[in-house]
Amino acid sequence: MLKLGVVPMDYWMAKDKTIGVRFELEGAQILKLIQGGERTADFYGFTAEDGDDIEDGDEPTSAGGFSDESGDDGDF
Repeated sequence: MLKLGVVPMDYWMAKDKTIGVRFELEGAQILKLIQGGERTADFYGFTAEDGDDIEDGDEPTSAGGFSDESGDDGDF
């Protein structure tokens, strides 16, 4: 189960005289991870990634879930 944070954005196409609404994703939260079924991550094109392992009951850090990387010499 997911909770999504979206922003509605309206648009108008003069060429086609069409109006509409699209939703831009701002954030997502996994509320309940349901495993099983016939389809795997490979079915959707996902591969293993290096990253954080999420366990039930993990508490967020005091920095709102982000670590302090101010001393990092990364690309950005």
